[in-house]
Amino acid sequence: MKISELTKLCGYEFFGEDLDVCSIRCFDHANENDIAIIRDLSCIKQTKAKCVLLSPTVVNTNKTILFTCDSIDLASVKLGKLLKEKNPYKEQKQYKRQGHFFAAGNVKIGKGTVIGPNVCIEANTVIGNDCYISSNAYIGAGTILGNNIKVGSGTIIGADSFYHYYDQGLQEFEGLGRVIIKDGVSIGNNTIIQRGTFSDTIIGVRSKIGNLIDIGHDVEIGCDCKVVSQTGIASNVKIQNNVIIYGHVVIANHVCIGENAVIYAKSLVTKNIPQNQHVSGIFAQEHKKELRMQAKLRRI
Repeated sequence: MKISELTKLCGYEFFGEDLDVCSIRCFDHANENDIAIIRDLSCIKQTKAKCVLLSPTVVNTNKTILFTCDSIDLASVKLGKLLKEKNPYKEQKQYKRQGHFFAAGNVKIGKGTVIGPNVCIEANTVIGNDCYISSNAYIGAGTILGNNIKVGSGTIIGADSFYHYYDQGLQEFEGLGRVIIKDGVSIGNNTIIQRGTFSDTIIGVRSKIGNLIDIGHDVEIGCDCKVVSQTGIASNVKIQNNVIIYGHVVIANHVCIGENAVIYAKSLVTKNIPQNQHVSGIFAQEHKKELRMQAKLRRI
């Protein structure tokens, strides 16, 4: 769709070349033909997109600029809904086949993959070789699963984004992104992984995800990570390689966790964690400091 068409429909303005755009994405995930969501002007140089969405401001750039007087959240959703008709992950009708519920759209399943009873697989889903999808699991539209992946019973991969914005009250947007799970990942029972809103939710190779875990939209988990049961990871969290997260941990939005970090059970993480650091507590801090503080409190 042309930018001029979008701006006319939304009541926005643009400056620069009237480009054809396919989707709207976070600046670091946007391709040349996408609109990049920009919340910080320093991000303009970091995006591949030829068109950027901004609040009214003065900026020096050769990119096409789409200005909005709405909040960036509301503008992103308005544009996303208009572009959604071209979204390749749009769900289609299902039909039942051999005890499974498959979308009528394009579903690809690799050699040696076993699908348990009552599994629902939506359109444009790719499942690699030698995977095991246990009973009553749900694989949402556009999901990509690599090879040698295990998915536990009752697990939902590709649930709608838990993304909200204000437009005459609190509204909900299900998201335009996908879930991408790479080779060798194991996912337990009754876990929920949300699709990305304006980027993709990604889990890296050989990572292990336990039971009863909620992974929010646009989360990126690196390679060889371990996430133990009943953990909640909020949106846009970046977890680097070899991280261990024990049970009952809560991680707030937009937190980055460095390589080889360890988060002990029942911690609340609201700030970035450097690589190699062990943390615990509410609010989480370096683990030895937390133990010393607890010891002092007991003496008092």
